[in-house]
Amino acid sequence: MDTLPEEITADILSRIHPKEIVVLRGISHTIFEITSTVHFARSNLKRFLKPRTSKNERRKIDREFDRLFFKLPPHYQQVYVQTYLIELEGLDWGRRLYYQDTAARRLFRQLDDGPGLIGLWAPIPAAISFLADTLKHLVLSSCDLIGEIPSEITQLMNLCLLDFSKNSLSGHIPEDIGNMRSLKSIDLRNNQLIGSIPISIGELSQLEVLCLSYNNLSGLIPLSMGNLKNLTDLILTSNRISGDIPIEVYQLPNLVELQVKNTDCDEPDMTGVRSVRFVVGS
Repeated sequence: MDTLPEEITADILSRIHPKEIVVLRGISHTIFEITSTVHFARSNLKRFLKPRTSKNERRKIDREFDRLFFKLPPHYQQVYVQTYLIELEGLDWGRRLYYQDTAARRLFRQLDDGPGLIGLWAPIPAAISFLADTLKHLVLSSCDLIGEIPSEITQLMNLCLLDFSKNSLSGHIPEDIGNMRSLKSIDLRNNQLIGSIPISIGELSQLEVLCLSYNNLSGLIPLSMGNLKNLTDLILTSNRISGDIPIEVYQLPNLVELQVKNTDCDEPDMTGVRSVRFVVGS
């Protein structure tokens, strides 16, 4: 193909399935360069996918491309989101197991009922942030995701439910998570997250459920979490967090369940505290 005019090469390549393009990009510098533009990605995807005719329409081929989406180069991911996922309110790509908390379960009933995308072994695409205007539910549980949570996720200002549980995610919880003011449920349990709980999490005034159990989080429980007046469930089991649980936290007016088992937190003095019905100490 090196001897053909670039526009002819681009036209030929655009007729090859994107899955094969990913492979070809790794074996030819010329192909890599030609296929590295948004214009090419749009042309290539257009040959294999048709835009949805309604906001909630999802077809079998969409599910196949949803899986491929995680393996595509970033400029392909951007085009896929902006063309084929735009205006969606919920992305349920997770493997549904159970929801023990009422807030998450209530939100979860609104989601797609399709099968989960397991065995991805890929990072979370930052391009999901292009759905900031509409996306309310993002479920990527048990997808075998790796890498760090992209900071761009915090641009999803309308998101109510965030579930990245039961993956192999590493790194820190994004410091700007407090920008996601619509969040009601966060589930990041069973990952490999490190660092401290961001102070900005105390700005999530709508938050009802926060589940961070079975990670490697450390440091203190931030005082700012005492601002979470709607919080009903705080699950921090099996982390390396330490110190006193702020009195402002266990006296939250709607708190029902506080779990700090297998941490280095000091068990609070619950004398006179009636709002918390169930506490699991360290």
